[in-house]
Order: sequence, then structure tokens, then C-alpha cells
Amino acid sequence: MNSLRNKISSLDALCNKGDENTKSALLGDHKYRNIKDSDETIDMTNQQLFTDHKIQQANQDAKLDNISDGLSQLNTIAVDQNRKLIHHGDLMQDLDQNMDIADENMRTNIRRADIVEENSSGGWFSLLIMIALLGLILFSIFSTTMCSWLPGAKC
Repeated sequence: MNSLRNKISSLDALCNKGDENTKSALLGDHKYRNIKDSDETIDMTNQQLFTDHKIQQANQDAKLDNISDGLSQLNTIAVDQNRKLIHHGDLMQDLDQNMDIADENMRTNIRRADIVEENSSGGWFSLLIMIALLGLILFSIFSTTMCSWLPGAKC
């Protein structure tokens, strides 16, 4: 624990200095060695750079939190949409089953209508023959009865 406190205090001391050796000590001797100050940071101390870096991190964290909130909202919307799609799929299956039942009922009714039509065509012909026979019978009955009523008729 003491070694950690010593390292933190040495970092604090280095952050308060503003020379090139301090940057080298903080950044190490490898790939960060060739980093040059920009026009915005050239007059800043290490403490100011550190503070600016913390502010940038806080801003990035806030933006990432906003992105995370947006993704959570999108997830909620996606879950709701998925539920609706499942419900609509169930409704479509019910509709498909009802359409199959209606189609089968329609085919049955068409077959029945065809049977009635086939059977009824002979029925009209029989009815016409019976009417014709009835007409002949009535004609013969009335003709003999009428014949006696007509003067000068040969019956």
C-alpha cells in the first residue's frame, strides 16, 4: 500500500511539472516519445493536460451513456416489434386455417349445386311430359263433352 502511495505522489509531482523530461517519464520511452504538442496544448502544464484529459473522458463517458441508453431503447422497441410479429404470425395462421375451411365449404357447396343441377335437368323434362299428357287428357275429356253441346258437330 505504501508503494502505491509513493507512486501516486510521484505521479502528482510529475503532473505539476511542465518540462520535456516529465513528459518522457509519464509517457515512457517507447512509441509516445515522438508525440508533439498541438497549438492548443503547447502552453498547457501536465496538470492542465491531465485535467483536460479527465474532462474529455467524462464527456466521452456521457456520450457512451447516451449511446447505451439509445441502444437500450432500441432493444425495447425491437422486443416489442418481435412480439407484434409473433402475434401477427399467429393471426395469419388463423386466417390461413379459416380460409382453408371456407375453401373446403365452398367446394362442397359447388359439388352439391352441380348434383342438384344434374338431377334437376331430367326433372324439367319429366314435368313437361306430364303437362303435355294432362293437356291431352283434358282435351279428350272436354272434346267429347263439348261435342255434344255444339250443334251440328259429329262426335
